[in-house]
Amino acid sequence: VQTLRSAHLESVFKERFEDLKRLAKSNQMLTMSRNLIRYHDHDGIAGEFISKVYKSTIEENLPHLKRFAGDFGCADLIIIGRDWGRILFALNNKEIIGQRMNQAAWAGTRLVQTYKTVLTTDRGAVMDFHPFEPDRGRETAFFAEPVIDSDGRMIAIMVAKLTPEFIDKFMESRKGLGQTGESYLLQYDLFEKKYELRSTMKTMGDGAYVLGFSLG
Repeated sequence: VQTLRSAHLESVFKERFEDLKRLAKSNQMLTMSRNLIRYHDHDGIAGEFISKVYKSTIEENLPHLKRFAGDFGCADLIIIGRDWGRILFALNNKEIIGQRMNQAAWAGTRLVQTYKTVLTTDRGAVMDFHPFEPDRGRETAFFAEPVIDSDGRMIAIMVAKLTPEFIDKFMESRKGLGQTGESYLLQYDLFEKKYELRSTMKTMGDGAYVLGFSLG
């Protein structure tokens, strides 16, 4: 049962990665990214025409991005501009819009690592779950894909933010495990020489055994 569940989870990850890649490659996201860059290049203080384009860009794309995030199972969808590392758009956490990856608040975070990895490789990237300080240290993973224009130049990076709930919903079923059985994921850290939970345990630990918990 555990082997089948692990294989299913791997399949889900591959499927989600391809979904994000298709979204990032769409003309819809290219146009949206261009309009957002144009607006933010004026630091949000733009002429009437640019402001209208910005507003219509958000209104036109919001329903589609909400559906995508719901189907994907991500906690947020973020668009980061290539040149300045500025957060151009965030589906849920609007407070971070306009911030840049070189600001102290983001230093050393997995989001910055994700941004830099895509920037230097021109390819998609996946960052495994790790405590994310801007979100009070919550375990967070990131999937990212570049947005490429017709000249082959990267102009932005699309990022899907994942929380432990994404993993847990695929591990919750206890079918075939008896009354008290439970499936969970473990990872062995060779450097730290310890096991770490990669999913949350529901039947033991009184809520303490969450994703990222060290088993020593």
